[in-house]
Amino acid sequence: DLPGAIRAASAAVASVQNRAPSRGAQPHAELADYLWCANDLPGAREAAAFATLLAPDDLPARLTLARVLQTLDAPAALPHWQAVVRLQSRAGGIPDPAHQLALARLALQLGQVELARENAQAIVENAPAAKSLADPTYAIGAAHALLGQMASQRREYDAAFRHYQLATRLAPLLAAPWQALAEHHRAAGQTADAIAVLEAARDALQSADAAGSGADSGEELGVYT
Repeated sequence: DLPGAIRAASAAVASVQNRAPSRGAQPHAELADYLWCANDLPGAREAAAFATLLAPDDLPARLTLARVLQTLDAPAALPHWQAVVRLQSRAGGIPDPAHQLALARLALQLGQVELARENAQAIVENAPAAKSLADPTYAIGAAHALLGQMASQRREYDAAFRHYQLATRLAPLLAAPWQALAEHHRAAGQTADAIAVLEAARDALQSADAAGSGADSGEELGVYT
């Protein structure tokens, strides 16, 4: 009962504000998370921002704020994604690959290439340890895609090709690595290889559709013919 949870969390926030406002970080963080789930982004932003003001190292509140700002104001989300990764890294911990991927993608989008590279490379290097958190395969593949994109921008085409190959194996529903591999072969006059890459991409999408994940896979891969 999400509406009921929001009402209860709102009551907890009001109660702590009346008794001990300085202790309101946890109730505000819980309210922010419920509002995020309810797609009340302005409300979630306000509650999460207040929670992080009271407790800067509150990871759930910081994560909710990063997610909300990613939609409402992407540049403002960057320092909060950095804080999420930093908090998860404390005491030798391994950041959640999905959260570090969000940081790397946003950094690259905002033109902070070195920050993007550092975090994408960290995802790849932390892969063995990250398996204890969750299945990191998609995040590792997406990180290789980012590293390939950055290598291409530096005209390091052999390195980019290797990253894109790994990306298609680990995250086969991402469009960019397939497209980059096909373009690599086309530019080298290897038309048959380029066609084979596109056919493999199409097969990946069809396999995802057969497995019942077609909607998400379509958004990732796009349409190949």
